[in-house]
Amino acid sequence: MSLKGLKPDSKLNESSAYDPRKMRCIIAEDPDWSLEIVPLLSDLCLKEIIKVFADYPIIEGLLPKHRKRLIENISTEIPLHITTPLIDDEKYWERCCKARWRLCNIVGYGNSWKRMFF
Repeated sequence: MSLKGLKPDSKLNESSAYDPRKMRCIIAEDPDWSLEIVPLLSDLCLKEIIKVFADYPIIEGLLPKHRKRLIENISTEIPLHITTPLIDDEKYWERCCKARWRLCNIVGYGNSWKRMFF
């Protein structure tokens, strides 16, 4: 059987399915899909470490940029027996002092926020 004698159906030519410009549409499978950027795995892990720091104090082994972000974001309410041996960063102890007292003068404590706190 030869295809030479067949003529294209006029209804098929008029239909939108036959038009190649209209055939190339994308149907999303997820209507809630968005273009938001997926957070980095390291950021998700760091958020979890910050959240559970009082129970699982992990600071060794973190990259310096992650350690800095951890210290900037952990709570000042974490018990001292956990934070004292692990954290020497003055910014953390400054936050602790300012959370506890309204007026803070570190001059009498050797300009050390950690010494003032204790």
